[in-house]
Amino acid sequence: MMLMRWYAERRNVAVKMKYSLTDWAEKIVRERDEKSRRMDVQTSHYYTYYVLDGDRNAEVDLNARKCTCNVFQLDQLPCTHALAAARKVGMPRYELASQFYTTEALIAAYAEAIFLVDHVDFWNTPEEVSQLNVLPPIMRPPSGMPRKTRILSQGEQKMKKKCGRCKGTGHNRKTCKKPIPMRSNIKS
Repeated sequence: MMLMRWYAERRNVAVKMKYSLTDWAEKIVRERDEKSRRMDVQTSHYYTYYVLDGDRNAEVDLNARKCTCNVFQLDQLPCTHALAAARKVGMPRYELASQFYTTEALIAAYAEAIFLVDHVDFWNTPEEVSQLNVLPPIMRPPSGMPRKTRILSQGEQKMKKKCGRCKGTGHNRKTCKKPIPMRSNIKS
């Protein structure tokens, strides 16, 4: 039920989006576009531009969708340098974004319907599957410090437990079964 509800909600949100990019991607591209307006762009080659931004100058290849700042390649969204170069050429900023950020891709992701699963009594389970005894996976112990006791050095002996109440060995105060000894605090 929850998956069905999530898919329906997200499908409705995706259909109502106004831009060609998702709202999240659109917000990022707009913020970067505002920053890119203060940059100076120099043409280096056909689709290669040198962008001066004051702090970190970068070389942008619009055809290969690469920038030396690596933000363009990592995010698959145009960085500030790429947006500045695209503005100089007159290329729409949406063409530089990956197709995965488009609203069509988001709508397609939630296009499939999720159906409810019937009660177990109505399941059509093959006989060979219902007869299988499924065991949990074989787990290896987790990495890290072992929980075993340490290996004793040569000549070292294992310390025996000593009870703090009865002073006996082999057990401790918590597991002591002997009666509590009476102390005489009466002074005569």
